[in-house]
Amino acid sequence: MVSVEHLDVDGIRLVAPPAIYASEPAWRWKAEIPAYFNFWFLLKGRGGLICEGREYGLTPGSAFLFHPGQQVEAWHDPKDPIVNFAAHFQPLRRGRVMRSLSVFQLEGVIIPASFFMGDAARLAVKAASYGDRLGVRQAEGLIFQMMCHAWREMHMGPVPVRDRNILELVETMRSYPSQWRTVSEMARQAGMSPAHFSRRFRSLVGEPPNRWQARIRIDRARELLRHSPLTIGEVADALGYRDIYFFSRQFKRMTGTSPSMYRDASPALSS
Repeated sequence: MVSVEHLDVDGIRLVAPPAIYASEPAWRWKAEIPAYFNFWFLLKGRGGLICEGREYGLTPGSAFLFHPGQQVEAWHDPKDPIVNFAAHFQPLRRGRVMRSLSVFQLEGVIIPASFFMGDAARLAVKAASYGDRLGVRQAEGLIFQMMCHAWREMHMGPVPVRDRNILELVETMRSYPSQWRTVSEMARQAGMSPAHFSRRFRSLVGEPPNRWQARIRIDRARELLRHSPLTIGEVADALGYRDIYFFSRQFKRMTGTSPSMYRDASPALSS
């Protein structure tokens, strides 16, 4: 297994704006990659691709990093035409352009449930379309994140489906901390028994489900107490606590201080 410590790239510099291409029914691609790298990601459709004599099937989530000089040929099913994202770039290492990459390889990795990749691709295209330096840097950062995500999928091994379900649930719960879920509800969403879910959750996240869920609520409460004009009762209500006294006890147990003392010790809100 390739160690992340040995990766020979830590950023990219775009040589052209990234784009999303919807292919025509008769589309076929045959080319030699010019003097830049091409990160290629399939959003929709099915087909096939040959790179340097090796053939790959194309399905949504397929990702490739084509190197300068490589011979590539691709086609699709006219009944299921492809839509792909492409970014042409030079790799960077400590700010210097790299002419070759020996370790950072992506060849036909398929990224399941690639919601992040699709969103990042669309955001990168939008950011680059602004035409200013900030937009270009934003696009480069998003594309490099996509490449890193694809590299991990290829070289670090796939995450088991049920573990992936737990991690997706964690992200949803982190985004909506006010929506308390019982362990049984979480287990049902992940397709597991409550006991097995609790064991896997603790192994992946580092603490039991209910303790983690309480912590993210209190973390959000701390942000609201520091940065919003909401009263303590309004903070408790916003986070789904039906009893302000229970909220205060849980807050003190997890932070060592009461909500009112925490707010008093925080910097004053700017006007």
